[in-house]
Amino acid sequence: MQVGLRHFSADTLEWFVDAVKRQDMTRSALASRLCELEQWHNALGKPCLGSARKCLPRLADRLGVKLPEPRASFGAGSKCDLPPVADLELSASLADLGEVSLTIASTAKAKLQYQALMNAFHPEGWSRPPGGQMRYLVTVPRLGVVGGIGFTAASWHQAARDEWTGWSPDGRAANLGLVLNNHRFLILPGLRVPNLASHILGIACRRVADDWNEAYGQRPLLAYTYVGAKWSGACYAGAGWQRCERLTSGRNGKPPCAVWMRRWTATGSGGSPRCRRPVLRNVRTGPLSSMEGAVIPTPASGSASRRWEALGTSSQTLRYRTFFPIVRAARLPIGCCRTRE
Repeated sequence: MQVGLRHFSADTLEWFVDAVKRQDMTRSALASRLCELEQWHNALGKPCLGSARKCLPRLADRLGVKLPEPRASFGAGSKCDLPPVADLELSASLADLGEVSLTIASTAKAKLQYQALMNAFHPEGWSRPPGGQMRYLVTVPRLGVVGGIGFTAASWHQAARDEWTGWSPDGRAANLGLVLNNHRFLILPGLRVPNLASHILGIACRRVADDWNEAYGQRPLLAYTYVGAKWSGACYAGAGWQRCERLTSGRNGKPPCAVWMRRWTATGSGGSPRCRRPVLRNVRTGPLSSMEGAVIPTPASGSASRRWEALGTSSQTLRYRTFFPIVRAARLPIGCCRTRE
């Protein structure tokens, strides 16, 4: 049985139905055992528990069984457990602010502080997505923590993103592990510093690919994010992101959002995306084999909505429909936040 990217064997499905009917295992225990049976591990050999937990409801629904009730909400801590977060009122230039740095929220205290920031000031609050994630606290001298930015594993389907990359369903399945979602981005609303948001995005984009590779053993090549209708996305344009032509569908009563894309090289991050040519997997056959040199050519400056071809090292030609809309950098909106679909 195929569920998302995973194909489950008949023996695993038989065990799952029996285990769920007994109702003697928690959802975490089911996910752990599922990873063990299916050899479901990341590149570092660690079980993909987050992805397995996300898969459990779909697997149970397909098999006609009912999962045990969750014992706790998904994610560490509830809102009442989070420390209070105070805003600050300050107007300054980026030079006067001092050095801006990002610190990975790896300790329990840092994770709670990140969650508290999002719950207090982000329009979408805090919710822990399944799969891998990389969360940073934004700090400056004398002021301490002034915001946060987080990246997570990509969702299975996103129409605007998939149109931008030109992936077929097989291509998406082969390359999805190389894509990140900029899940949250927040600066304290009382901190008014022109160009701070694009500066933070630039720092994050220069290091997140390396940090993700160190944590999960896989270097991402693409990132995307959602920007709500209230915001122009100027900070993303200033940081070298490109806006997709297509908006989100606006499901569940939410207004459509713009989708912005960012890409890196295969060997490192940073630099202008206009001069980068990320190596991607073969959209027809999946993992790289004889198509090791396949690239997406970068369009000339100022071009828009053109079709480009990527020529591999073999006689086979891979065709990608990639859209590069013209993006003009605008003045940075103060206290820029982003909204998920």
